[in-house]
Amino acid sequence: MEFGFWSALYIFVLTAFLGYELITRVLLQQAAARMGLRVSDAELREVIAQNPRFQEDGRFSLSLYQRSFGPRGPQREARMVAYEDEVRQKILFQKLAQVITSFAKVSEAELKEHFRQQREEVAVDFMVVAPEAFAAKVQPGEEELRAYFSRHPEEFKVPEKAKARYVLLRFRDFLPKVEISPPELEYYIKERADEFLRPKTIRVQEVVIPLPAKASPAERQKREKLAQTLLARSRQGEDFAALARAAAAAEPGVKPGSGARLVSRGQETGAWEKAAFALTPGETGLVRTDKGFVLIKLEEITEKEALPAGEAKAQAEAALKAAKSRTLAEDEAQRLKTAASRSSLPEAAKKLNLKVEETPTFTRVDPLPGLGPARGFIEEAFKTPPQGLALAEVEEGLAVLQVLERTPATALTFEQAKDRVRQAVVRQHTQKLAQEEATRLLGRLR
Repeated sequence: MEFGFWSALYIFVLTAFLGYELITRVLLQQAAARMGLRVSDAELREVIAQNPRFQEDGRFSLSLYQRSFGPRGPQREARMVAYEDEVRQKILFQKLAQVITSFAKVSEAELKEHFRQQREEVAVDFMVVAPEAFAAKVQPGEEELRAYFSRHPEEFKVPEKAKARYVLLRFRDFLPKVEISPPELEYYIKERADEFLRPKTIRVQEVVIPLPAKASPAERQKREKLAQTLLARSRQGEDFAALARAAAAAEPGVKPGSGARLVSRGQETGAWEKAAFALTPGETGLVRTDKGFVLIKLEEITEKEALPAGEAKAQAEAALKAAKSRTLAEDEAQRLKTAASRSSLPEAAKKLNLKVEETPTFTRVDPLPGLGPARGFIEEAFKTPPQGLALAEVEEGLAVLQVLERTPATALTFEQAKDRVRQAVVRQHTQKLAQEEATRLLGRLR
């Protein structure tokens, strides 16, 4: 595994234990990819299962997890995919941070200083050593280029490609055909009573004492002292709303809440949620968030309760319609696929008054215009032989697809890949030079 990509940020990375995020997501993603870091499905499941938002009685609940993304149907699936992609990315960035911080040699004194400063806002200067600055010094010869090419054949392949025609059956197009009777609706609600509950909520009041990003240690201490004073006075029984108004009048920037509000799990940041849901009615707590110092007074806790009848029926009707429209789409897709196997996809589609679309040539990682997230479509296309038919789910519905052509991955010759090989070798050398320079500068700074 090579870590040269991070040479350009080496000095900054050694200050990463202070908790600053000064690198863009794009750069982090590129770094992780170059280092070969991946997140397995097992790792993803473990992290999601540990989220209190998806737990009942301290244990992960699959049904609660699924319900959190709305009623059954394609929209729920799309939301779940988006959420899991976001979680997967966060895990990846954590892995990346662990790799990068392994460069640092942190003394016991520095660790103590870190814990002392972990709740402070600190101005950090950093230096960038760009690998590109060393490019002029690198002139690889033919022998070195050929050696690199022979050691890294997978880098210089044209990926396999495919092209397909398809018919898209959108779930929403079948909604007008769905009929739901009152008894059916009542039975659905009765059988899935746990899906029609309001989650536990708390009613809170807040006071936010903001902390500017560039606040000095003295200013931070001043605002923390104010927060601690207000906390003590609230715990002694003073009216919370009056305290908030007094603090806002005395200290510029202090923001009293607009009154009590209801909050359920998952709506606020982890630190806020942990502090607020640990309170008992009438208790006041203090937490540091990205907003600053936040005083929270818990007024009331409402445990899970059944939704009002009208709201439950509306949700149940939407879920039933989504499920039935999906079933109708699946039936239509199977009819189309069967008919196409006896003739052709265009001919079968014409008889059913359906439109045939055609993809451009694509690889396993290319987006497909008009299909949204299409991982299933792409997987089917690459495992189905040319002229074969397959069925795949996409964001809006189901696609009956026919593979028109498949091109296997092909290896480039050295001459064909020579420019790319040169770029890779130069990049490797400049990253090493930048890392060496960053290390040298770091030694001078310490």
